[in-house]
Amino acid sequence: MRIGDAYLNGTILNNRYEIIKRLGKGGNSKVYLARDLQIEGSFLAIKQMFVEYVDYDQYLKAMQDFNREAEILSKLEHPSIPALHDFFLMEGDFFLAIQYIEGLSLEQKLNQSKRGWMDEKQVTLWGIQLCDTLNYLHKLNPPMIYRDLKPANVMLNEKLQQIFLIDFGVARFVKPSVSVVTAVGTFGYAPPELLQGRVTPASDIYSLGATMYHLLTGVIPELPDILFECAIRVLPRAINRDISCEMEKILIKALSTSPEHRFCSAQVMKSVLEEHLDKIINEKTTKESVDSTLKYPPKEWESHHKKVNKPIKINGRLKIYHQKKKMAEFLIKKASYSIGRQDPAKGTIPDIDLSLIDQSGKISRKHAQIIKLSNHYYFEDVGSTYGSLLNGEKLNVAERRLLRSGDRINLGETTLEFIIEKGTDQIGN
Repeated sequence: MRIGDAYLNGTILNNRYEIIKRLGKGGNSKVYLARDLQIEGSFLAIKQMFVEYVDYDQYLKAMQDFNREAEILSKLEHPSIPALHDFFLMEGDFFLAIQYIEGLSLEQKLNQSKRGWMDEKQVTLWGIQLCDTLNYLHKLNPPMIYRDLKPANVMLNEKLQQIFLIDFGVARFVKPSVSVVTAVGTFGYAPPELLQGRVTPASDIYSLGATMYHLLTGVIPELPDILFECAIRVLPRAINRDISCEMEKILIKALSTSPEHRFCSAQVMKSVLEEHLDKIINEKTTKESVDSTLKYPPKEWESHHKKVNKPIKINGRLKIYHQKKKMAEFLIKKASYSIGRQDPAKGTIPDIDLSLIDQSGKISRKHAQIIKLSNHYYFEDVGSTYGSLLNGEKLNVAERRLLRSGDRINLGETTLEFIIEKGTDQIGN
């Protein structure tokens, strides 16, 4: 039985799989624990992928995404990657039947930690296992780039002390000749080059470094600056004094702004982590005072954008929230800003790119714009598929509305809060 887009316990899918309970929910998917009625004692994870579409092109894309994930999983054979058992279409939704991994995600383990972070030895062990999995993916021909490594996508089976990489929805094979891909991933773990639509195995190295940083500090490492340039602002030992100097250097290298400055392969990073684990076991790591931590920012983290020393005139700010969580802040400095999700293959690169913040599928490539007219800023929906709300009111396409300080704009699962700089009655003067 189905209510909305969810199936109730006891429902039989595809005349074979009996739903026992729901395990989790993502942006456009739900995962259930199910019993395989054709194999006694067999339990599987059933991933339901649903999509809201308004035309044939969107439905076709959803089908292509589903087929891609099924194809990818069917070709993978690794002890840390759940095996695909079946896939099918039912009532307009797509389903994958995957090996069930009993346990918690590393994000759930981190949330359970009383200290707010995980033990360095344990994170090192997990890092070694993840390097082994990434090395397998990167050695395929053509290489497979996972593109969305984060604690929520890593499951831990504590009985086996083995981790599993789950959710290959955005993974893809990337030939060396491919120069541009769609920017996907998760804000905070995605490397800078992914924002420009470029991806290599080094992109996964960055995401692994970000994952380890998060587990060791309890903080997502990448705090985007107000120009949306990636800038990691806090060294890990400034947050957690128990992190060794050696581990901090490993994280700095993995999180280098330039791909060429990171570990040259997952295998090389694995070897470094194995050497570090040996130091931990033999108590040969260094934990100097926080004052002696590397200078900030380390050269590996410096932005490659040319710095301009001219003063910047600030008119206002946009605070960007996703599902009520603040994700970023953007300076309002010029006369117009395009808002949407980037697609380099189609030449679409908006000024305010929400592709890594909101993956609900409800942000159009060319969604909206903020424009300045007569010393005031206005918001306009330029023809998005799912529309825009201003302070809860749905706007018509091409309808321009005056923005006042405190106004809230809703696009998909994202909220933009418009703020006029303190001490001004209007902007642009």
